[in-house]
Amino acid sequence: MGLFTANVSRGRTVRELILTVSILCPIATNLWFAILGGSGLYLELENAGMVSGPLAEGGAASALLTILTQLPLARLLIPTGLLLVVLFMVTSADSISYAAAMVVSGHRNPPVLLRLFWALMVGGLALALMQIGSSLGDSTSIDALQAFIIIAAVPVTPIVATSLWTAPRLAWLEWRKCQRH
Repeated sequence: MGLFTANVSRGRTVRELILTVSILCPIATNLWFAILGGSGLYLELENAGMVSGPLAEGGAASALLTILTQLPLARLLIPTGLLLVVLFMVTSADSISYAAAMVVSGHRNPPVLLRLFWALMVGGLALALMQIGSSLGDSTSIDALQAFIIIAAVPVTPIVATSLWTAPRLAWLEWRKCQRH
C-alpha cells in the first residue's frame, strides 16, 4: 500500500501526505466506526438480537445492512456504504497489483499486462481459499482466507522487520549522495 500511496501522491508535499495518511484518514475511519459501532451497540441493547441475529446468520455484511437500515437517511447511507466498500476493495486490489508489478519489473510504471496478471493472481488466490474454506463445512470461507493470511504473515515478518532496520540507513545514504551532486 505504501508504494501505491507514494506513487499517487507524486507532486504533493510531505506535509500534505502525512496530514492525509496519518491524520485525516484515521479520523474519518474512527468517525465511521464510532457511528456504526455505537449505533449497533445501541440497537442491540434496545432490542436483543437485532444486530447479533443477522451477524450470526449472514455475517458482517448482514449486520452492517441491519444497522444502516435503522439510521436516519438509510436510503442514502446504504448505497454510500456499498460504494465505500467497493471503492476500498478496488483500491486495495489496484494497490496490491501495482506494488507487485512494480517490484517484479523494477519500473516505476509497470506494464498494464503485468499489473493485470498480478490482479488476477491475487484474486484467484482469494477465490481459491474461499472455495476451500466453504468446502470445509464448519468454517466460513472467510475463515480460511484469514487463516492463510495469518500463516503467511509468519515468514514475512522477519523480512519486513529487516527492511525496517535497513531503510533509514539506505535513505540516509541516498540523501548524502544527493547532497554531493
